[in-house]
Amino acid sequence: MADGSGPDPIADLRANTDAPFERARAMPRSVYTTDTFLAAELDHIFGRDWYCVGRADALSQAGDYVTGTLAGEPFIVLRGRDGALAAMSNVCRHRMSTLLEGRGNTRAIVCPYHAWTYNLDGTLRGAPAMEQNDAFCKSDYALPKIRCEEWLGWVFVTLDPDATPVAQQLAQVEAMVSGYDMTNYTETFYEEHVWDTNWKVLAENLWRATTCRSATRAPSAACRGSKTWSARRDCPRSTITRSSRTTGCASRWPIPTTIG
Repeated sequence: MADGSGPDPIADLRANTDAPFERARAMPRSVYTTDTFLAAELDHIFGRDWYCVGRADALSQAGDYVTGTLAGEPFIVLRGRDGALAAMSNVCRHRMSTLLEGRGNTRAIVCPYHAWTYNLDGTLRGAPAMEQNDAFCKSDYALPKIRCEEWLGWVFVTLDPDATPVAQQLAQVEAMVSGYDMTNYTETFYEEHVWDTNWKVLAENLWRATTCRSATRAPSAACRGSKTWSARRDCPRSTITRSSRTTGCASRWPIPTTIG
């Protein structure tokens, strides 16, 4: 349908993007409102792309962690005792309880439900009463690993074990921002705001802020220097995080792929 309310939102979008630039229109409404398109986004974007969770310097000490959810999968990114960053599932292997919340520092990962305790590398340290089961083996219950890479001080995770390394995907971007010394950015504070809207509406308005300064002064000021705005893609709501950096402007978005 011409109004973008057809039964196939991906076909709606394809028809929209096939039009010549001179007849370009906004995306059809079905890409914002249908469960079908949301499922495609979760599969083709959030389930496969790299997702930026923040700055490595914010996870500088052993036990520093940040949590999030990507395509419905809760995850933890933390600094191990060996000094390396690692990402893993944030779901207990016993009764599927969420292990950690938000951001912080911990000496071990302890489940709030039955106190199963994991080391910072995700291996199971202790499981109360399970020693009574002769068939139980702690080594069988480590938290599943998630791919985690660092690029210019930014920390990325992906659920796709076969995803192209983030540095390779962003090689051209790295050349474009080479003068900003991003590796030495420092996070000085962190805020989180929940927006009751589809993530694409939020993204479009933030991107528009770079070209419409008179109407959107706050985001434009952020892009001019002292503050960074970033967003998590939690459909249908979006969460904005704002961090003060030493310089520059960047966004927390997965690297886009093509749907369909």
